[in-house]
Amino acid sequence: ARTFVGTMRLLGPRLGPLMLQLPPSFSPKRIPFLASFLENLPSGVQVSVEVRHLDFFTPDGEAELHDCLNAFGAGRAILDSRPSHETDSAEADDRQGRKPKVPLVTDPLQKFAVVRYVSSPVAEENTPYWDEWAPRVATWIDEGRDIYFFVHCAVEVHSPQFARTFYERVRALRPVLPPLPWDETDQPPVENLTQLPLF
Repeated sequence: ARTFVGTMRLLGPRLGPLMLQLPPSFSPKRIPFLASFLENLPSGVQVSVEVRHLDFFTPDGEAELHDCLNAFGAGRAILDSRPSHETDSAEADDRQGRKPKVPLVTDPLQKFAVVRYVSSPVAEENTPYWDEWAPRVATWIDEGRDIYFFVHCAVEVHSPQFARTFYERVRALRPVLPPLPWDETDQPPVENLTQLPLF
């Protein structure tokens, strides 16, 4: 982890929060291990932790988690996988079902917020969720939070346009946001972009 953080620090001021994604088997009983890990990370690094064990979504489990994260200035990654589980799209494949299905928690713990939005591959099916998320993100902007909103889709070719659509929805509510860089040039939008494997 220290080697990874050292490498990522080469990004300098462009480095945002690092995300620690815990497996579904990681329960509140292992919070001391999480605390030890966070305590031993190099200083000055923002970390957002994504939990999947359902016991973290109970009042006791959530309180323990938040106490641990707040002690080290870590955030709780916000995962919204509802659209991916509620679609009937024929485009969705078996990868869709592997996305975690956990209750939605929307309160950032820190000044920064990391959101993973797992979309439906059908644009219109995302509309009610975008209608919900755009005002929430606009409020976070008003609160001075740094927001990292990732748009995923089982059919990744849709992700760039979905992310762009969502940004424009937020920008319509908060025109102070700048246009996306490629909207200020004559470059055509990126199409047919696919996600590369992590390793």
